[in-house]
Amino acid sequence: MAFVRGKALLPENTPLVQKNPWEYISVIYKDNRKESMIPLVDARVEVFLPISRDVVSRGLTSDDGGFFVRVPAGERYFLEISLAGKLILLGYISVDDEIETDIGVLDSLTTSYALYMLRKVFQGETTDQEADFDAEDFHTLRHNVEECWKAGQGLESLAEYHRFAKCAPSCLATLDPSGLLRAFHCAPDRLGKQLTCEWESREPGGVALCYRSFRSRHFRRKWSDPNQTRGWLMVPTPGEFEGYLYFLEFQSQQGFLGRTPLYVWRTPLQPLSRTSVLIGRQEGPAIVSRAEKSGEQRIPGTVRPFNLRLHQALEKRFEAEIDLTFSRKIRVPRYLVREGFQDLELNIYLPQEHSFLWGPVNESPGVELVRFSLKALAKEWRVIPVEILPESIVEIGFSTPFAELVAYREGESYRLFSDLDLQSPVTILSFRKIDSLGLESIIYYRGRLSMRGEGLFEGFRMNVAFEGKFEEDGEEGFFPGVPGEITGNVEYRLDYRIEPGGTE
Repeated sequence: MAFVRGKALLPENTPLVQKNPWEYISVIYKDNRKESMIPLVDARVEVFLPISRDVVSRGLTSDDGGFFVRVPAGERYFLEISLAGKLILLGYISVDDEIETDIGVLDSLTTSYALYMLRKVFQGETTDQEADFDAEDFHTLRHNVEECWKAGQGLESLAEYHRFAKCAPSCLATLDPSGLLRAFHCAPDRLGKQLTCEWESREPGGVALCYRSFRSRHFRRKWSDPNQTRGWLMVPTPGEFEGYLYFLEFQSQQGFLGRTPLYVWRTPLQPLSRTSVLIGRQEGPAIVSRAEKSGEQRIPGTVRPFNLRLHQALEKRFEAEIDLTFSRKIRVPRYLVREGFQDLELNIYLPQEHSFLWGPVNESPGVELVRFSLKALAKEWRVIPVEILPESIVEIGFSTPFAELVAYREGESYRLFSDLDLQSPVTILSFRKIDSLGLESIIYYRGRLSMRGEGLFEGFRMNVAFEGKFEEDGEEGFFPGVPGEITGNVEYRLDYRIEPGGTE
């Protein structure tokens, strides 16, 4: 396996990035003068093959502009980095060894070089040779790139990019100089497990389907019956979320050769329901404000909504942060290990914009459950049993969280899935014993999340149903100086399913 890492930075005077004075700004030297560079955060990274433009791997930049992707060794690739729908940076990279390659910072220099090589590919020159630079032409390219950034425009507005990137390159004719292949089409089956390549040639001959997995350096060949003018071949099924590079090679009876460009195919994640146990820490709830409230309140439950009748009840606004790691036996799924990630974490943030209403229940002042009972509510927790503590204040409420699934490699974090819409309510049930010298509070969570895939999992969606239990331990919390802060251990049980869908 081969891995590529790098950083995406832009000059600080570029209006394409959000400048935050509280964030770290790295400093580099260029042309004997100091220039501050701003990292591109949460930018889309795509690595694709030069001729077919098939996407080999995707990623997302981290908080410092870093990115990390897995690609097959022994090939050359173009790399695009986009932000807010605009193409910002380009790279042209060679991955020769099955090791981790650091390509450094992508900037105007790398972008200009990639544009230069894009032109060479379009003109039919092989990408296995370095380009012979026209210094004046290259200087003009670099100037145009920097002027494009200063104007707040993406590289799509450059004539140099628009002319070559969206057109079929002239080198297609050099791959099949005799025009032997008349038609060529590859498509997966209904389940996405098998790739079938259909072909049609202008004269009889032998056809070979050449393929290799991301982990292999050598192509295998699968031959069709000889002396045919049409037929089909199938690529063997790789592992889940594993990829193949492939092309079709044709030899006529007269010995003429032709081939297709190099393409890529990844088998999708199977839409199977999986169950995991997650453990971690919770910081909060940190109480932001309190207010007295009376009247009706509707709580959007996971199974069904229910109503509360409030009698001078105390409403409190809060925020909390929950960090969960997968248990050791299934810490990182195998397909993520192949992608180079070492740890996996689910982070859930409960924002202060949503309320958390508390009791005591069925007393005045307090909270009354309308046409419902506390025992009936507790029974909705099917996996983690709710223990109703006598002589305790009962808190009933909800929050609509922001959630993200984050993978880690060598201390760097990369977001894989996220729910940014704050539309999935989580039901909260809590018991607090006022006179306890030990355990002070237990909070139960129940909810669903629908998280959109990002970076590597763009085009997928992760649907999660969960139940959780928080036990306060009384240690100092994450939010300093905020009254009512608590911390403790939390355990979640998740049923999740990853399947295609997730593009907006």
